[in-house]
Amino acid sequence: MEQRILMLVASKLEERRQQLMEALGEGSPKDFAEYRYVCGTIRGLDTALSEINDLLRRVKEMDDE
Repeated sequence: MEQRILMLVASKLEERRQQLMEALGEGSPKDFAEYRYVCGTIRGLDTALSEINDLLRRVKEMDDE
């Protein structure tokens, strides 16, 4: 159960990350401040995804025991 929830959250975060990356590629930030904000958001999503992947690995290891 925990694994499915974590995977769903990771999927949603990755989806949002992809949207922001596409927006950067299209040049949608209006100014440098908005560009920095979007980059910071992407960095935060990367950190969250990394933490979730670590948790998924731990859950899987606990299930294997």
